[in-house]
Amino acid sequence: MLGVALALRLSGAGRSVTLFESGPALGGLAATWRLGDLTWDRYYHVTLAGDRETRALLAEVGIGDRFRSVPTSTGYWDGARVWPAATVREFFALPGLGPIAKLRIGATIWVNARRRAWRRIERVAVGPWLRRWSGPAATERFWEPQLRAKLGDEHGDVAASFLWATFRRLDGARRGAAKREQMGRVEGGYAAVLGAAAAELAARGVVVHTEALVEEVAVDPTRVGVRLAGANERVEFAFDDVVITAAAPIAARLLDGVDGAAARRFAAVRTMGVVCASVLLDRPLSPHYLTYLAVPSPLTAVVDMSALVPVADLRGRGLVYLPRYLPSDDPGFDIADDELRSTWLTALGSVYPELAERNVEAFAVARARHVFVVPRTRASQVVPPLTTAAPGVHVVNSSHLVHATLNVDETVGLANWAADELVTRGRIDVDRLVSRG
Repeated sequence: MLGVALALRLSGAGRSVTLFESGPALGGLAATWRLGDLTWDRYYHVTLAGDRETRALLAEVGIGDRFRSVPTSTGYWDGARVWPAATVREFFALPGLGPIAKLRIGATIWVNARRRAWRRIERVAVGPWLRRWSGPAATERFWEPQLRAKLGDEHGDVAASFLWATFRRLDGARRGAAKREQMGRVEGGYAAVLGAAAAELAARGVVVHTEALVEEVAVDPTRVGVRLAGANERVEFAFDDVVITAAAPIAARLLDGVDGAAARRFAAVRTMGVVCASVLLDRPLSPHYLTYLAVPSPLTAVVDMSALVPVADLRGRGLVYLPRYLPSDDPGFDIADDELRSTWLTALGSVYPELAERNVEAFAVARARHVFVVPRTRASQVVPPLTTAAPGVHVVNSSHLVHATLNVDETVGLANWAADELVTRGRIDVDRLVSRG
């Protein structure tokens, strides 16, 4: 979506744009696939009513009227049962913590979701920060299981600003006087979004190459050349500028021959990836879009898309995502699908015992080694460059989401800002990025 949004914005400014996509179709992490007889998103996504950048893009490509927002619920599994946890009343009914600890958790979220200044808490590790705000009991029993599930052993080095950004986004999901949780989606999922975007790009004359893995970027005095993997000779284009939107480790490889210092900066970025199973069931599983797991599990969480998407759109079935976030070099990426199916369906059955093997119509596993950057303390001081020392070579990727969680809205917003900088200034400055963040 970063590349798609950049191409839309640059072509809208009158630039001639060529877009290279390594996959068989546009989308990257937002791409779709076939699961049984259903075509849906490969990874789970949600759009909030307040996601202005995403909704503006939807309107731009002609499907703004397909956005739908509905009340949703959250579950909390304590190892014995799933408790509803979407409202204040439900939260205070959760077991395992006293009322004072729950009040402090609520205050941590409410106050910091409204905080504007991030620089001070970026210097503080999240563990000590949470102990100061929520207390030791709440930190150990409520916060740390969730942080460990999302970040593994990396969670100890994470900046408090990571949770601040998370609170701000989730607060945007609560609408109305009662602050009822609401989530949104586009009718037809990201297949509809990407199809409309592809049509708009074609109408603007953007040239799109799919299954085009870029192997090398090379610079000479007059142009930037690109070579695709598998090609015997460099495929030359008269580009004035190239913008690399691949993840930091891939950007490092592409930059190695044109700007070694920038390549080393990107190579030092630590990323988390995800192994995510899509499970098509013969019926909806639960009323909860998201179920947090408060005890150790092979899963990070349970995401039930059938709590967000009308059952009719799923033809009466349930669609559940089972994510597991891992460091990009974790051996868990190499576990076979059959082994994951056995282990993960057993784990899902522990959370929702009513589920049986006969309810599973399809099970498929998607893997992405580089999804988001580990948000370390003082991250804004070591953001990799956006415009490199190589003439005409720029990089915009998730390492530039300063003080934001990785989601489509922040990604589109970054693309819009970066494109405006390129058009108006000819370069993209890190200092201006950090000041914007």
